[in-house]
Amino acid sequence: MDPVAAQKLRRQAQGLLNRLGDGNIDTIVSEYEALYRTHARAHVTATVTQLILDTITSRSNLIDTFVILHAALVAALHKVVGVEFAAYFIQRLVEDLTRHYDELKRSPDKPQAAGGEEDVQGKECLNLSVLACELYNLHVVACPLVYDLIRMFLGERPEG
Repeated sequence: MDPVAAQKLRRQAQGLLNRLGDGNIDTIVSEYEALYRTHARAHVTATVTQLILDTITSRSNLIDTFVILHAALVAALHKVVGVEFAAYFIQRLVEDLTRHYDELKRSPDKPQAAGGEEDVQGKECLNLSVLACELYNLHVVACPLVYDLIRMFLGERPEG
């Protein structure tokens, strides 16, 4: 995809995400469907996934309804677009969560200052964990993933 088209797609997808609210989620999903009809599916999926994950990790104090709304968008796109969207999204979510958690674990001896780097890493882990749990509540992921995340946080090795 050429850079101009990729930038245009990103701006359109970001605009839809910025307008996301309780009352217009069906309209937003329809407009994302239109993006899937006019652009390559892989590009739309990668763009939407990146935008949602950036939104969830870039904010330090998220209210529950904000995360639930984004999880509902992912669940709706999972139903409308197909399982490949959810599969890609969950893969990226777990990769990001694992990366942030590993970075947080590597620096346990640093003092945790308010607003410091460790505090930010902890918030990213928390926000991504809440998103994963909300996706479980909405039946996008199954309980084994949640169990594996709990085992990771407890320092146990995942089964399998």
